[in-house]
Parts: sequence; structure tokens; C-alpha cells
Amino acid sequence: MKGRQIMTLIISLLLVGCSLILYAHFIEPKRLVVGQHSLTANKQSSETVRIVQFSDVHLSRFFTLNDFEKVIHKINAQKPDLVVFTGDLFDNFSQYGPSEAADLLGQLNAPLGKFAVYGNHDYGGGAAQGYHQVMNAGGFTVLLNEGRTVATTGGHQLFLAGVDDGLLGNAALQETFLTMPKSDYSILLAHEPDLADYLTNENVQLVLSGHSHGGQVKLPFFTVKNQLAKHYTAGFYTLERPQPTKLYVSSGIGTTALPLRFGVPPRIECFDINL
Repeated sequence: MKGRQIMTLIISLLLVGCSLILYAHFIEPKRLVVGQHSLTANKQSSETVRIVQFSDVHLSRFFTLNDFEKVIHKINAQKPDLVVFTGDLFDNFSQYGPSEAADLLGQLNAPLGKFAVYGNHDYGGGAAQGYHQVMNAGGFTVLLNEGRTVATTGGHQLFLAGVDDGLLGNAALQETFLTMPKSDYSILLAHEPDLADYLTNENVQLVLSGHSHGGQVKLPFFTVKNQLAKHYTAGFYTLERPQPTKLYVSSGIGTTALPLRFGVPPRIECFDINL
């Protein structure tokens, strides 16, 4: 009897384990969540700008163009004023770098513009030139250690900066802010969140990052951490400096290494910023 009970327990545990793996492979990676965030720069202002961030698509045979098309529709449904992408479009460009991705990126509607930075996977597999071309063809401005001023419909000035990838690129934060003008709000796009620790410019209100995938598989008392995403893994952080800066780390959309997500569903982030 005791042996039969042990066997029943073993079979039950195997069934539960298999069910969790199937869920993590087939179900959770498709459960796209929209994060809603409100930030206030000026309590007296009546203008709100909506910025949608997406990150870490990792197009591959596990996350296809059809999957990406659903993400595009979801982003447009948020009616963004501005769209930003914080890196890693393809998982491996040499194996899966379809030009059709540019067509989908071109369907994103954002009257104030679309901006992107490089991630580490956007350099691997011969992607360096291909990524830039795909993003440009999709209507995105790729920021390489530089910034742009965006004029809002309400007459405010939004400064958007982008730093190069910190692992395979040439990240230069000081160079990024050399031409920074006076603005009502400033945002830094940085693929790896730990780059924020090297930020010296005090006039940056918000840093948007990805790279970590939120750990991708979240287990009790244990979170998988990537290089340059060891200090900041997911969600909001406050960088304690003379003037506090908010850092937000998106858990991203796709997967890498293992085609699994567990406890970390794919996300796009919607920021309503009161200027």
C-alpha cells in the first residue's frame, strides 16, 4: 500500500510538472498584458502625453510575425502619442531576420514619433546594419548616444534620449546628453537597466529599459538575472540622486534561451505623463 501511494505521488508530481511546462511554453507567452502608469511632471499642467513602450520582442520560430502582429494591434489600441522600443527585435538575426517586420512596425500609429535603441541581440548574428534598416523602414528613429526634442500639441518640450547597447554596442551616456536643451520632461531609453547607475545628468526624469525579461521564469525566492540587469529586474525603481529619477524595467514580450515564461507574462507599458 505504501509503495502504491509513493507511486501515485510521483505520477501526480510528474503530471503537475508537465502541465506547468506546457503552460509556460504555450499559454503564458501569449498572455499579453498592458501596464498602465501615470506620472506627473507638473501638477498645474492640463496636457497629458501617452507613451507606449515595448521591448525584447525576440522574433523567432517561437514568437512569429503573426504573434508580433497582435502586439502591434494592442499598441495601437492604446492610442499612443509616442511609441518607444527598448531593444532586441530579433532573437538571432542570421536565423530569423524577416524584412516583413518593418511592415508591421510601419503600422504603428504615433503622431509625435517612434523611437528605438539597440539591444544586445540587435548586434548579434550580423544584425547591426539590418536592425537599423528594419527600424528605419518601419518609421522609427534609432537613437545612438543622442537625443531628440519632441514638441507636443500643447506646446511643451519633451526630450527623448537613447544610449547605445551596453554589452555589444558603444554606450556613451555623457555623449548622449551633450546637446540636451531645456525641456519640460526628459526620458532616457537604455536597453540594459543597470546602465542607469552610470547616469550623471540630473535633469532626466524617467529611464525606460528592458533586457531582463523580468527574469522570464519566476520561481519562489529565486529570480533569473542577466548581465547589466542584476540591480534592476522589473517594474519601477527610484534612483536616489540629488533629483530622484524614476527607472522602469519592462518584462518585455518574447523569450530567449528557453521558449518559456512563467509568472512573468509578456507586457507592453503605457505611460500617461502630465506635462
